[in-house]
Amino acid sequence: MLLRARKEPGIERSAMIVALYFFCALVFGIDIILEIGHEMREEQHPSFSSTVHLVMELFAEAALIFAVILSCQSYFRLREISKHEHDLGHAIRTGFDKILMAKFHAWSLTKSEREIAVLAIRGVSIRRFLFIESPRKALSKATCTTSM
Repeated sequence: MLLRARKEPGIERSAMIVALYFFCALVFGIDIILEIGHEMREEQHPSFSSTVHLVMELFAEAALIFAVILSCQSYFRLREISKHEHDLGHAIRTGFDKILMAKFHAWSLTKSEREIAVLAIRGVSIRRFLFIESPRKALSKATCTTSM
């Protein structure tokens, strides 16, 4: 049985968490506004327990708003890191491809041989390569198996 590598939380998950915090803060804020409105309509001074309850809800609302702000910052930081890693991977891959193509040119490989060599270096199996390429290149299977 193969074990899966545990993936780090993705950007999509972070966006969902930000949306959830925002929704909770919004609903909780509406609840607080309705309670304050109810207390003001009664035209009486609220009881001590009611005041403590309202103050605790205000602290909780402030904490939720703070969580939304921190989550948004984290989300945007994750997006920047993801873009940087993508750009870095592309730069490394492009540089590696340039070196490979220079070597292949020095060895006077044909275009088909270069394509097969690049795919083999990237770990593409012969079956997958044949699936990717058109049927007219079925000869490449024989080329790959004889060269290995």
